[in-house]
Amino acid sequence: MHKAISAMFLTAAVAAAQQAPQEPTFHAGTELVQVSVVAQDKQSKPVADLRCDEFTIFDNGAAQKLRLLSG
Repeated sequence: MHKAISAMFLTAAVAAAQQAPQEPTFHAGTELVQVSVVAQDKQSKPVADLRCDEFTIFDNGAAQKLRLLSG
């Protein structure tokens, strides 16, 4: 009797799984990388008021989007 009930539940589960639409799954990740930089002007004086659009970070030759710049 126990095997018959188990087989019935297994059959119902397989049927339900076959009828349910399979949604595509997308996995994404993000990583925050902290980089310490000292920016200097032409006279080797520190530049303290840089904005994100005035600064570029490259990773293996590819420019990376800079999201936060603090100083």
